[in-house]
Amino acid sequence: MRETDEDRQNEVLAMSEVCGNWRCEAFKLPHFHSLDHALIRGKTVFAIAEVKVRSSSWRQHKRVMVSLDKVLRARQIGRAAGLKTFLIVRWTDGLGFINFEAEMSVEIAGRTDRAPRRPTSLPYSISTILFSSGGTKMEPKQQKAQILLIPRDDGFLVVIDGKETMKPMSAVEMLMLANRCIGAGLEMLRQRSVNER
Repeated sequence: MRETDEDRQNEVLAMSEVCGNWRCEAFKLPHFHSLDHALIRGKTVFAIAEVKVRSSSWRQHKRVMVSLDKVLRARQIGRAAGLKTFLIVRWTDGLGFINFEAEMSVEIAGRTDRAPRRPTSLPYSISTILFSSGGTKMEPKQQKAQILLIPRDDGFLVVIDGKETMKPMSAVEMLMLANRCIGAGLEMLRQRSVNER
């Protein structure tokens, strides 16, 4: 399944909360990578994360299923690079995370309401069960309002503490704003260079 704009926005919100708790930055990995985000402090990657967003609450659906292939790939990446690998889940009432190295159960599972992509494939897969007996719920830290600016082809989506406002912009307005942002960034780099002398 391809990601929709709503999927991407929900993922951005989830990772914003994670980074607020863990005091890090999230770098979205290209699609050919097996996991979603690299978590960074300074210039150092300390973990890789897979992110899932749920439309239900933690109490309703704490059980989360991930393909066994995804778990094996996450463990392989973590061990080869010496990094922690996490599954991060955002429910309607909070965040949770679990290390991909955690103990888990395995079963045959899948959806039966979708036609298989290929005549020879089945709508089932070997899946792992996470969060049913483990995992940690992430308590939000006291912090300032979370403000996200998401550029789109029809303007800027402004998200403040989960509340969305769309600011329509023309191509010229978007380019002018981008130019101002570049100027501000260059000034920040100049100031940092002065302070480090």
